[in-house]
Amino acid sequence: SFIRSTIEVRQFSFCGFFAARSLSTASTSTDPPEPELPLVGVEAGALPPVLDVESDSESKTCRKYLEPRQTNADIKMMLRHMEQHFGKKPIIYTSVDFYQAILSQDDYSEYPMWVRSTKYHPSVKYGGQPWAFWQYQADGRIPGIVGKVDRNAFYGSHEEWSKFLASLDK
Repeated sequence: SFIRSTIEVRQFSFCGFFAARSLSTASTSTDPPEPELPLVGVEAGALPPVLDVESDSESKTCRKYLEPRQTNADIKMMLRHMEQHFGKKPIIYTSVDFYQAILSQDDYSEYPMWVRSTKYHPSVKYGGQPWAFWQYQADGRIPGIVGKVDRNAFYGSHEEWSKFLASLDK
């Protein structure tokens, strides 16, 4: 079953949402830079930070081709830094295409996955891979919010959602 995040969104906040442009794969340097993470506190009950890893064909600074082995090494380095900085295991946000091209070539089983798949249910393109969150719409509408919003679902029951939230501050 799914819990629509639009119902639960008022009950939690994020530590932060970080695009992977800060990784060395988005620069021309041969040495990966230390990630610059904000000096923000972590609220009790807040969702962990989210690392957004996906291709950006419109970017003028990111490489058009990412070598999977180096990209995965950079992503793992960033995840380690984020966990050390915030004290919580980050969530990985990715598109199905990026997962298939890059992430599937390494092991990320210890990290919750947030998969973006607005045309298909994740099981169609993502196979049997476990995922915690699914962005199923990028142009949703919610009363009280002006403009389009992403719509997301948590994979689990109300009880599993409560356990997930409770586990964040351990």
